[in-house]
Amino acid sequence: MRWKSGDTVVHSRDGICTVVDIREMSLTDEPQEYYILQPVYERGSKLYIPIEKEALFLRPPVTEAEIREYVKKLPETNVKWIGDEKERQTMIAEVRKTGSSETLLGLISLFYKKRNEQHEQGKKFHSSDEQFLKDIETRVNREFAYVLGIDPGEVPAYIRDTLSA
Repeated sequence: MRWKSGDTVVHSRDGICTVVDIREMSLTDEPQEYYILQPVYERGSKLYIPIEKEALFLRPPVTEAEIREYVKKLPETNVKWIGDEKERQTMIAEVRKTGSSETLLGLISLFYKKRNEQHEQGKKFHSSDEQFLKDIETRVNREFAYVLGIDPGEVPAYIRDTLSA
């Protein structure tokens, strides 16, 4: 897909961004065309994505209808907890790079359940799992907020209200 200046995209690591320019630059040995992105919620930074690698890093934002569908399917998510920490860290690394909003939302739900289980048993939730949860919550909340036209802090309430409706 060819993006144009002004388009909104989701970067696999940095979340919701605006394409602010497309320009040929020499950031490596040979000049190539780059998308220059500005994260919507982090105004000071810019990302430079080679156009030839856009499929690895960029996708369109979800739609409002997709958000409603993902949230309604949440109670029946088939995402399973991976008990082995190394396997879980491998899965986390992969999801950070390629996870869809639907997958991330399912993982948020799973990690909340697991954290609550561990607290009930008097155990601590692993700090790397807590960091992953915080990271994906931020990404999902920002994308959903942008699409829904609300503040990222309002997304959890939107999800709760949608689930209870």
